[in-house]
Amino acid sequence: MYAMILAAGYGTRLLPYTKYIPKPLFPIASQPILDITINKLINSNFKSIRINTHHLSDQIETFIHKQRYKIPIKLFYEKDILETGGGIANMIDKHSINPFLVINGDIITHIDLQDVYKYHLNHKYHVTMVMHDFAKFNNVIVENGFVKRFLKKDEQKKMINFKNNNQLAFTGIHVCNPIVSEFIDKGKSSIIKAYEKMLKNNIKIKAYIVKKTYWNDIGSKSDYSIACINRFIELYLKNNKLNNDKLFYKDFKSYILPKIMFINGLFSLLKNKYQK
Repeated sequence: MYAMILAAGYGTRLLPYTKYIPKPLFPIASQPILDITINKLINSNFKSIRINTHHLSDQIETFIHKQRYKIPIKLFYEKDILETGGGIANMIDKHSINPFLVINGDIITHIDLQDVYKYHLNHKYHVTMVMHDFAKFNNVIVENGFVKRFLKKDEQKKMINFKNNNQLAFTGIHVCNPIVSEFIDKGKSSIIKAYEKMLKNNIKIKAYIVKKTYWNDIGSKSDYSIACINRFIELYLKNNKLNNDKLFYKDFKSYILPKIMFINGLFSLLKNKYQK
């Protein structure tokens, strides 16, 4: 029972900040998102983790080596970036017949990863994709619990103003059987292209649909800020257990708001420093 974290990307939507810090090491309430993901996987009883790296790989390698995780962490450096499909194919354990879980290295979520893995074990299909309703990313058609097709960008734009209960977003979390590697093109390739190839060959892909659970990526400045704010609020409520709304809003002004201002100030400082 092992997992993969995809952490090789350039993080271009977060430029210029990702010129100096790889996106998986961006802190969420002082904790790198990569560390949050690793600990979530450990707490979900995964026995080992594989991480692909490319952009600023030395920083990720140094970070991992400084930690004392309870399970083995293996890094796979890509000299030339392999994208999602190639990265997964490169990390598959050739000696294992067990399914593996894959999670993007730039998301923070409350989705139960152990339950996702168990769900996959209880059906006969080779892939389980975790899906949810997230309007701006709703580009997958799901029917009767199965992924039917992936919308192209122009198709998604045409349908964005229409409420379609069958149109959902991929969370970046999936469980795969090793046979998936047979559908991944060699070298640089997308895992979605591999899944499209499976569908064309009438190989079904199961959908695990989550509702009313927290999920966010840090793909842009605004998304990162929101993830930080949500984390501050979550930790604050966990530590203080307030039931009184007036007390919460009073403390929001003194505790959380300054942190929001700090995040925005940090972005402005970095932008002024590096975009001259």
